[in-house]
Amino acid sequence: MGDGSQRAWSQHCFREKGLSQFARIWLWGFLKSTARDYSDIFLSAEQGYDLFMIVLSLFLLLAGVVAEPASELLFREDWAVSPPEIPLGQNHVANEDLLVELHGPGLHGIKKSHHDWIENDPYYVWSGACPGNWLVSLRHKSKSLDLSQGAKVRWRSKQAGFRQLRIALKLTDGTWLVSSLSAGESKDWEIQEFELDQARWRKLNISRVTEEDWVEKPGLESVAEVGFTDLMPGGLSAACSRLDWIEVHGRWAD
Repeated sequence: MGDGSQRAWSQHCFREKGLSQFARIWLWGFLKSTARDYSDIFLSAEQGYDLFMIVLSLFLLLAGVVAEPASELLFREDWAVSPPEIPLGQNHVANEDLLVELHGPGLHGIKKSHHDWIENDPYYVWSGACPGNWLVSLRHKSKSLDLSQGAKVRWRSKQAGFRQLRIALKLTDGTWLVSSLSAGESKDWEIQEFELDQARWRKLNISRVTEEDWVEKPGLESVAEVGFTDLMPGGLSAACSRLDWIEVHGRWAD
């Protein structure tokens, strides 16, 4: 590695690992000062400086000092407290910053459901009346999402039959993806948490709401919409998906 390239490589380690600008400036200045103080133990000051920076960069990365940026709660949707209605619409969205969209041949059967006679029954999305595959997505009115590092989706759901509720993403370039991670049948409402770093993704045909080929390591730095689907028609109460609320954790895209 030639003169100058070693220094550029060590600087790259710091830029790409998510330290805040202030922390990068402070740490970089400290290491430069330390390297100059002890560079006389090397063959030359320039070589000593470059080698010192490389070693310390690797040490900090392995020790976890250079941490990935923390994710934050970007949005949560709980659905409006209102009577049941088919289909789900914008009037059922409780979060004023979000817009809802329905997709697939079964979109007209997506129901905003609730039962007054059931104690603690939530206001939720129900797929049981969908005549075909369906998908519900949410997007922020003015921002896109960075879900590339440390992002997660949490929700409270209840599936019946063979239904597996999955995460769907629309990237800002128009690509749709559907996750390998899913939530299956349960006797009662359950809270599930999905780390997107652990997911594999298939391309999604949004017109039919069916999965296609695997997409290896898709870039999630700019996500326009986050949604959910079980990739199946509804089968009334015996074969359906229910979603009470959803949270998306990550970072806002630049």
